[in-house]
Amino acid sequence: MRRIAFVLLAMMAFWCAAPRDAEAACVLCSCSIDATDVAFGNFQPLDNTALDGAGAVTVNCGPVGLLVSYDVKLTAGGSGAFATRRMTSGVNTLSYNLYTTAARNTVWGDGTAGTGYVSDAWLISLGHTSMAHTIYGRIPVATTTRPGSYTDTVIARIEW
Repeated sequence: MRRIAFVLLAMMAFWCAAPRDAEAACVLCSCSIDATDVAFGNFQPLDNTALDGAGAVTVNCGPVGLLVSYDVKLTAGGSGAFATRRMTSGVNTLSYNLYTTAARNTVWGDGTAGTGYVSDAWLISLGHTSMAHTIYGRIPVATTTRPGSYTDTVIARIEW
């Protein structure tokens, strides 16, 4: 049995002085992003079933603002390609991908190479507002590899 873990690092990138569109307003606010790992558990390559996992990206904004709309984008990870994300354990690799929905039909990326990303908006009043977005992961069927603890690092970025 192997234990598979996915490491997701979060990075914040925000520009209050230059909102993404003219209708967005960021008045005395700042935003940050937190992420939890996508944990796949134990993968059995001979079971002939995909292994699903989930994690989360949480956007936190406040304290005072008007309409804040934002995009959450992910990098390709260590493989450098969204279509072929790979976790590594030493020299061994294990294919996987990250998706924007539970149906796992849109690869979560930065909008390039056929990928999508998560967009959201809310009205901020006095105080902080947080919104969690689930990251859906999948190791595909018929993937074989050596036993080990596999990881990859993907950076999450918020833009508004």
